[in-house]
Order: sequence, then C-alpha cells, then structure tokens
Amino acid sequence: MKYFTKNWHESIQKTIVYRSSEVEKQIEKAEYDYQDHYKKFEPFFPECVKKFNNDDFNMHDCLIICIDFIGKGFCMEIDSSSGFCDVDKLTFVNAQILEMDGCLNGGTWLYDEVYLHQGRKDRYEMHILFHAYSEEPELGEMIIVFDKIIIEGNWAQE
Repeated sequence: MKYFTKNWHESIQKTIVYRSSEVEKQIEKAEYDYQDHYKKFEPFFPECVKKFNNDDFNMHDCLIICIDFIGKGFCMEIDSSSGFCDVDKLTFVNAQILEMDGCLNGGTWLYDEVYLHQGRKDRYEMHILFHAYSEEPELGEMIIVFDKIIIEGNWAQE
C-alpha cells in the first residue's frame, strides 16, 4: 500500500483521541493523494473494480467472516452490518495472493487501494489493510491479483 499504510494507520490511531482536526487532515490528505493516483488509471478499470472507489460503496469496518480458494477464485464471506455497503461475498476471479501478513479470517476491513498489475490493463491488484485478530489485534495487509471481482449482495454486477 502506498497511501493507507500500516504506519499511517498507526499514527492516526495514536492521535485520534487528542487531535481530531489534525487526524481529519491526515485522513483527507491520504484520500486526496490516493484519488489523484486513482484517476490516472480509472479508465482502465472494469465497473466491478470501480465500485471500490465509489462514495456509496465502502468496505471500511466490514467483518471478513471466512476466506477460501475455490478453483481459481478467492472468496471472502463478508458481514457488512458494521460497514458502509451491503455485501455478502466477494469473489476475486483468477486470483493470486502476492502477500498476506496477519490472519484475514475474522479480520476487519480498513482500507483498500487498487492498481493495474504490472501495468497490464486486464489484471488488477488490490491492497487491503485490515485489523487481524489472532492472539492480539494487529494490522495485516493483503495484496491480491485478479481479473475481476464478483460482488454478491445488494450491489448489482455490471
């Protein structure tokens, strides 16, 4: 992740109680910087990827109930009741996990960033920052490469 990094999130959490206006500025700056990056590549993303950058679709605070590989798909069952969208399941088609640190099962989705994979216009990378819950809460990060995302819930596919 380039914008919503572990270090960034930890610094926000340390100051969130004491300096709320400063925290808001840090969050806004990270969001602005990411949006500036995203706009350069948005024309190359399919609609299923663009949904993750839509103001009405935000996975923040969604609970990741279960993960599993099914064939070439990587599936995540989601409890979105504490999040900002209505998603039950995500399936990353033709998926490959490049990196995963922390336990994603039972984790809470915090932020995501989307990129073209190695500059290709038919493969995408999603970087996900999440709270991992094992012995003690910690931040985890996953980088997954895929062709498209199937979103199940009240969000129609295009």
